Amino acid sequence: MTEVTVFRVWLNPRPDQGYVVIFKEAEGDRAIPMAIGVHEARAIQMAMDGIVIERPLTHDLFVNILDELDTELLRVEIAKYRDGTYYADLVLQRGSETFSVDARPSDCAAIAVRCGAPILASEEVFQAADARVIQEEDGFTLVSGVESHTVEDHASGIDEDESQGDLEAFRRIITDADLEEDDS
Repeated sequence: MTEVTVFRVWLNPRPDQGYVVIFKEAEGDRAIPMAIGVHEARAIQMAMDGIVIERPLTHDLFVNILDELDTELLRVEIAKYRDGTYYADLVLQRGSETFSVDARPSDCAAIAVRCGAPILASEEVFQAADARVIQEEDGFTLVSGVESHTVEDHASGIDEDESQGDLEAFRRIITDADLEEDDS
């Protein structure tokens, strides 16, 4: 297994595929681009940007539950690629017991970034991805066996104004909501 980082989250140039998270080798240029949904993209980007909102979102809730159960996320392992799908595990430790939980790589990334846990990828996954990141002065190029995409480095790929507006609207909804428990 080789350590990777969440290199970027950006809008896929293919209009039918939403967002892409790019995992990049920590000590190299090999990359693993994965198509992900908008909610996962925002969850990962918010964690990378250190954005914390008043009430926990799903991935924050998961981290809070781990804390309450005295369970530590040791690492994420992106271990397999089968039939066009990547598979990952959260490797957890509680006391002296270590165990794994199967999860989508995008959810694993959102949780790992929040916990500061390392993300590892298998050689099988790197071979399936067959991609490299070439850093350039004004951005980067993602090169794979079938195509390449050049991305300017002026944004993460998520429209910051749109994302901030959505976040502000979400904060207003949460703040304005009547969160009193119904005792009936």
